Amino acid sequence: MLILQANNIQKSYGARTILDFPQLLVYEGDKIGVVGDNGAGKSTLLGILSGDIPPDTGSVTGDFQVCYIRQLGKRDPHRSGGENAKSAIQRETGQAGWILFADEPTANLDADGQAWVRQRLAAAGTLLLVSHDRELLDLICNKILEIENGALTEYAGSCSDYEAAVKLAKEQQLQDYATVRQKRSQLEDAMRVKEQKVARQRQKKRREYANNGSEARLGGHKRAASMKKQERDAKVLEARVKRLPTVEKPREAPALRIDFSLTKPPGNKNVITAEAVAFSYGENAVLRDVSFVVPNCAKIAVTGKNGAGKSTLLSLIYEGHKGIAAAPKLRMGFLYQSFENLDLDKSILDNVMFTSVQDQASVRSVLAGLLFRGDEIHKKAAALSGGERMRLSLAKLLTCEANALLLDEPTNYLDLRSVEAVQNMVAQYPGTVLLVSHDERFVRETARERLHIEDGRIRRFPLAETQQSPPSSTANRTLLELRRTQLVAAISSAGPEQKSALEAEYHKALEALRALE
Repeated sequence: MLILQANNIQKSYGARTILDFPQLLVYEGDKIGVVGDNGAGKSTLLGILSGDIPPDTGSVTGDFQVCYIRQLGKRDPHRSGGENAKSAIQRETGQAGWILFADEPTANLDADGQAWVRQRLAAAGTLLLVSHDRELLDLICNKILEIENGALTEYAGSCSDYEAAVKLAKEQQLQDYATVRQKRSQLEDAMRVKEQKVARQRQKKRREYANNGSEARLGGHKRAASMKKQERDAKVLEARVKRLPTVEKPREAPALRIDFSLTKPPGNKNVITAEAVAFSYGENAVLRDVSFVVPNCAKIAVTGKNGAGKSTLLSLIYEGHKGIAAAPKLRMGFLYQSFENLDLDKSILDNVMFTSVQDQASVRSVLAGLLFRGDEIHKKAAALSGGERMRLSLAKLLTCEANALLLDEPTNYLDLRSVEAVQNMVAQYPGTVLLVSHDERFVRETARERLHIEDGRIRRFPLAETQQSPPSSTANRTLLELRRTQLVAAISSAGPEQKSALEAEYHKALEALRALE
């Protein structure tokens, strides 16, 4: 059943058009993930559909009520960002309504909090969800709505289906580009051959007239006819070249091109050693008798619940806390959430070059890999969004003298395309990396090990053995309940061939839930 219809929506801020689309239809049961670059208009779209923001033109109609989980504003200073998020979600999803609007609902949440939010979102009858959490979009959504240059494009399926469709379209564009380029080259070669024949015939005619004008005139009409035919053929080929479609070559993710030897990397087997480290905030013990080593060139994710001490551990390592020793040649670069390493009065390029040990060609390649291209590199840092500042901060670290990176939530503020760009750069980085991130897919694609903090202690294990942070019993229960809810819905609409397999999976989920009781 159609419950929301938006027609001829236009919205601009100043001279910039944010949204301009003819129609959007939302049906009961739709779980729509809204994606697009930072500033593309995702939050604006939810605001217009909910009635919070008036469009410049167009209308929104339908028989629906709204529950709206907005991006968090002012926080309670005595609670973490995750606790504030859960409080807001509890309040908003507690209302009865036709459509749930959710704008980055899992930001700042740990694994348990994310599992809890997923269950609340899955229980919504109809949902429009803005998120850069690819795991969440995969688990919840049955449609993806992409916003680009104000226009909306709808894709069926999950985020993975959307990414596969975009990849396929890019591959098709690359194939079309190669086909058109080859055809253009063939036609231009044939056209040159015709033009060269005409030129040779003209030269021959001039020589013959110079040597014996009377004989030249006897065969002149045949030669003229041949020349005219060659000229006509050349013009036909030229017209065919002009009619060829214009296909732009798709942009490919640039490789990280830096001379890592310029950072004078250490040759030690282990570059960080922690022995019996303890740390407290007042009476609150965060770390208790913690010991671990970080091998040279390791890529390690530090995981744990909100407040477990993940960011604290990175800071202690960076500051050289008592009990933590670093290899003599180890130089650590820290990614700050406050962007204090940026000079807002300098351009993007000047910010990076100021601290870079790489040449400008390498710097430009890193900036391109982080989506700063063309004249954009001359934009001042003060004019950048939060996501752009995050990418710029990382560019500075990748090109400076640091040979180890400490990254605290590097995907904050980033859209999907930016997350993939940062993920690509971090995965290629040849030095040591310790990172904290709530983005599970980002962790899987960049890290090889985990240091998991729980109750002040650290457990270490290879990433490949777990594929996820070790969930608590609460997170396990929540995820199983979520899967059971999804299976009930799937069984009701499944055909005979699928129903038996879905029912078997449902009973397994039920047994697993009973085992946790």
